[in-house]
Amino acid sequence: MTAMLAKATGTLGSVAHNLMSALIFALSAIGAYGVLYNLLAVAKNHQSPITNHRSSFFNLPLLGPLFLLFCLQPGRFPGSFA
Repeated sequence: MTAMLAKATGTLGSVAHNLMSALIFALSAIGAYGVLYNLLAVAKNHQSPITNHRSSFFNLPLLGPLFLLFCLQPGRFPGSFA
Protein backbone atom coordinates (compact mmCIF):
# COMPACT_ATOMS: atom_id res chain seq x y z
CA MET A 1 0.00 0.00 0.00
CA THR A 2 2.86 2.35 0.77
CA ALA A 3 4.47 1.66 -2.58
CA MET A 4 1.24 2.37 -4.45
CA LEU A 5 0.79 5.70 -2.69
CA ALA A 6 4.44 6.61 -3.28
CA LYS A 7 4.19 5.76 -6.96
CA ALA A 8 0.87 7.61 -7.41
CA THR A 9 2.16 10.78 -5.76
CA GLY A 10 5.70 10.64 -7.09
CA THR A 11 7.25 10.53 -3.62
CA LEU A 12 10.56 8.85 -2.86
CA GLY A 13 10.24 5.41 -1.30
CA SER A 14 12.13 6.34 1.87
CA VAL A 15 9.97 9.40 2.45
CA ALA A 16 6.78 7.42 1.80
CA HIS A 17 7.88 4.71 4.25
CA ASN A 18 8.53 7.27 7.00
CA LEU A 19 5.21 8.99 6.38
CA MET A 20 3.35 5.67 6.44
CA SER A 21 5.00 4.67 9.73
CA ALA A 22 3.82 7.91 11.32
CA LEU A 23 0.36 7.49 9.77
CA ILE A 24 -0.08 3.98 11.16
CA PHE A 25 0.83 5.11 14.67
CA ALA A 26 -1.44 8.17 14.43
CA LEU A 27 -4.42 6.11 13.24
CA SER A 28 -3.80 3.57 16.01
CA ALA A 29 -3.72 6.35 18.60
CA ILE A 30 -6.97 7.83 17.30
CA GLY A 31 -8.57 4.40 17.38
CA ALA A 32 -7.42 3.76 20.95
CA TYR A 33 -8.79 7.15 22.03
CA GLY A 34 -12.12 6.42 20.36
CA VAL A 35 -12.49 2.97 21.90
CA LEU A 36 -11.68 4.25 25.40
CA TYR A 37 -13.98 7.26 24.96
CA ASN A 38 -16.89 5.01 23.98
CA LEU A 39 -16.21 2.60 26.85
CA LEU A 40 -16.22 5.49 29.32
CA ALA A 41 -19.44 6.85 27.80
CA VAL A 42 -21.14 3.49 28.35
CA ALA A 43 -19.77 3.29 31.90
CA LYS A 44 -20.96 6.84 32.63
CA ASN A 45 -24.52 5.94 31.65
CA HIS A 46 -24.51 3.22 34.31
CA GLN A 47 -23.35 5.58 37.08
CA SER A 48 -25.53 7.65 39.34
CA PRO A 49 -26.31 11.12 37.93
CA ILE A 50 -24.89 12.79 41.03
CA THR A 51 -21.28 12.32 39.89
CA ASN A 52 -20.65 14.66 36.98
CA HIS A 53 -16.94 15.04 36.17
CA ARG A 54 -17.11 16.40 32.65
CA SER A 55 -13.46 17.50 32.40
CA SER A 56 -12.09 14.12 33.43
CA PHE A 57 -14.45 12.41 30.96
CA PHE A 58 -12.61 14.05 28.06
CA ASN A 59 -9.13 13.71 29.58
CA LEU A 60 -9.24 10.04 30.58
CA PRO A 61 -9.40 8.67 27.01
CA LEU A 62 -6.00 10.30 26.39
CA LEU A 63 -4.53 7.41 28.39
CA GLY A 64 -5.50 5.01 25.58
CA PRO A 65 -2.81 6.19 23.11
CA LEU A 66 -0.30 6.35 25.97
CA PHE A 67 -0.89 2.71 26.88
CA LEU A 68 -0.77 1.81 23.20
CA LEU A 69 2.67 3.44 22.99
CA PHE A 70 3.89 1.33 25.91
CA CYS A 71 2.53 -1.89 24.41
CA LEU A 72 4.06 -1.26 20.98
CA GLN A 73 7.60 -0.93 22.35
CA PRO A 74 8.33 -4.36 23.85
CA GLY A 75 11.32 -4.76 26.09
CA ARG A 76 11.81 -1.04 26.59
CA PHE A 77 9.77 -0.73 29.78
CA PRO A 78 9.74 -3.14 32.69
CA GLY A 79 6.65 -5.31 32.64
CA SER A 80 5.95 -4.70 28.94
CA PHE A 81 5.02 -7.49 26.58
CA ALA A 82 8.21 -9.04 25.27
